[in-house]
Amino acid sequence: MLNLGLLKLFPWTKDFNAYLQTNTSAQVWLKIYGLSQEYWRKKILFAIAISVGTPICVDAMTSKPAIERTFGHFARVLVDIDLTKELKYEVLVERKGYAFFVEFAYENLPEFCDYCKIVGHSVHNCTKRNIKDAGTEAQQNIKDGNTKSNVERKGKEPLVAQNKTNSGLQKRLLI
Repeated sequence: MLNLGLLKLFPWTKDFNAYLQTNTSAQVWLKIYGLSQEYWRKKILFAIAISVGTPICVDAMTSKPAIERTFGHFARVLVDIDLTKELKYEVLVERKGYAFFVEFAYENLPEFCDYCKIVGHSVHNCTKRNIKDAGTEAQQNIKDGNTKSNVERKGKEPLVAQNKTNSGLQKRLLI
């Protein structure tokens, strides 16, 4: 059973690898605050929601006629958003001779990693970033002479190996 929204399909490609796929979009409910009831029509709501992403549908309560609707503090629109773009939290709505701001809130916004551009985790717990950072840290430790072996030797001279090359002796630290 699928939740309300769009199912995205694409043609199968030769040598498809699911681990190499990146998804940068998500379907989230957009709450629109500060909008008078007379603007709660699908066409108007979609015109506002398009400033955030691709509008898909309005929720059941928002789509009811004004007479049947209980008082609402916000309208809800399901929107497909691109998480690589900066999220908007307000937009100026203009009509002839009048303009006003409406505010946005996002429901169930998924975690998105700005480092590897994948939905499902944040940059703080990104394994790709942590592996790269660990490699960079190890290289810096080698430059500084702070290798595990040297730390364990408790202040003794670092272990040094000598390699003969065409240009003479080359020293390197042993880890």
